[in-house]
Amino acid sequence: MNLRRRTVRARRWPYAILLVACVLWGTSEWFLPRWASSQLEQSLRRSLGRPGWLQVQVRAFPAFRLLAGRIDRLHVEAREFPVGGLAVEAFLLEGRGVVYDAPQLYRQGEFALNGLDSLRVSLVVNEKALNEYFWRQADPAHRFRLQLADSKASLSGSLDFLARPLQLAVSGRLSIAGPTSLSFLPEELSLQQFQLPRFILDAFARRWTIHLDFSSLPFPLQLTDVAVQQGRLYVYGQKAADTSHVQQ
Repeated sequence: MNLRRRTVRARRWPYAILLVACVLWGTSEWFLPRWASSQLEQSLRRSLGRPGWLQVQVRAFPAFRLLAGRIDRLHVEAREFPVGGLAVEAFLLEGRGVVYDAPQLYRQGEFALNGLDSLRVSLVVNEKALNEYFWRQADPAHRFRLQLADSKASLSGSLDFLARPLQLAVSGRLSIAGPTSLSFLPEELSLQQFQLPRFILDAFARRWTIHLDFSSLPFPLQLTDVAVQQGRLYVYGQKAADTSHVQQ
């Protein structure tokens, strides 16, 4: 009788071990992505200047790979945070094959990127934020105002000449000036509704420069496209072609 019981118990052990393993695996698949997302979110919240809203989601299979600093898919959404002095209204990032320093994130709370396979980034900047940035950088007197409409950007305002205000209007476009930067390129300058020569336009452009830099983002970014729609600037980017600054 005792032998029979011991035999039954011996037969049950493999099933018990398998059950425990399944429970541990299922728990880790549920817990680890949420825990890693929370840790990364806290780190990015500091590096992004404490955005008004931030959400981070990570995916890895099996989830234990997160403990080794491996993410299959990374999704980041943020709203209302500064980049180089410019207030970004919305930010969306999709990354794949992300490699990071796990001990540095989980022990020190700092996200150190070591590499990634692909990256897609979208940023939205509204007209109000662009004007505030322009006034701080080039026009503290608020004489001019930037407007975004019809796929173009325009500056309009007035300058005093011989005690008379002169109405100026500059139309142009925001275009990619470098891997992580944009600049306003003026195309037409009008004074009191009269179009002025190009050399005057160039002199005006040197005085009223608009330069946007997104290099402070904690990812190796290269800008690919810019669009203007309904009073907002949309900036798109991907993984930088040169990622030599990323630790391998």
